[in-house]
Amino acid sequence: MSGTGFDHIPFFRIYNPVTQSHKFDSTGDYIRMWIPELAKLPLSLLHAPWQAPRDVLESFGVHLGDNYPLRIVHHEHARQRALNSYAEWKKPATESGSD
Repeated sequence: MSGTGFDHIPFFRIYNPVTQSHKFDSTGDYIRMWIPELAKLPLSLLHAPWQAPRDVLESFGVHLGDNYPLRIVHHEHARQRALNSYAEWKKPATESGSD
């Protein structure tokens, strides 16, 4: 699940998509309805199927890279890159080397 919108917050926030998935779809109903390839997975694997061993996924008919895409964004790395960029953006022009 994802969404965009303007939420007025006084600080920079990066949401973890897996945490948000657990929080707002704790039973997995939304995922099972809209992603039929994952519908048979147990709840413990449903929110982050890429973390499950391949043989376990295949026993439920999920083949990463075939009938379900490989993970595109590695949240941990993307989060750190965004935080670094944001920190650089916040620096005054003279401190960051810009004119």
